[in-house]
Amino acid sequence: ENKIIHRDLKPGNILFSNEDNYESLKLIDFGLSINESGKDNLRVGSPAYMSPELIKGQFCFESDVWAIGVILFMITTGKQPFYGKTKNEIFNKVKICCYNNELLNQTNCSNELKDLITKILVLDKTKRLTVAQCLEHPFMQGNLEESSKSCLISDGIINSLREFNQKNILQKEILYLMAKITSVNEISNLKK
Repeated sequence: ENKIIHRDLKPGNILFSNEDNYESLKLIDFGLSINESGKDNLRVGSPAYMSPELIKGQFCFESDVWAIGVILFMITTGKQPFYGKTKNEIFNKVKICCYNNELLNQTNCSNELKDLITKILVLDKTKRLTVAQCLEHPFMQGNLEESSKSCLISDGIINSLREFNQKNILQKEILYLMAKITSVNEISNLKK
């Protein structure tokens, strides 16, 4: 709605200021974000979450949707969809949208969630779901209670996500504390 493209969506930039309240979710680190009309064409972001167009230095709202698809894939499977030992290996897989769809199909989650992920991780950004289409998707519209029953996250997936995110634990703890103690007015002032 504010015509901002984040360009670095990843689990480490999503925090809860109150762990018992899902409505306290906060998106942080807008250091790489840009206005939709911006002229920046730098390749920025975290390699594992970068869309094919972002790798080329282009960006759009669908680039952020791609990152959400990567996050959903990781939460569902416990693995990165585009794994590589180097940044270039990851980029080469992203550029051809080469991920292990079989791994996704073997998970214990709803067909609606699998469908959402496969409609987000689409190479051609014009065929990728938009934010509005994601919000209208049956998985997002479904009963929350029913969705939670149909997608059990195993301990292995939880451990895998923890290991993947251990690298920046101090940074996360500082950001978590800042998110928890920063009021809406203070955030507004920081934005200004």
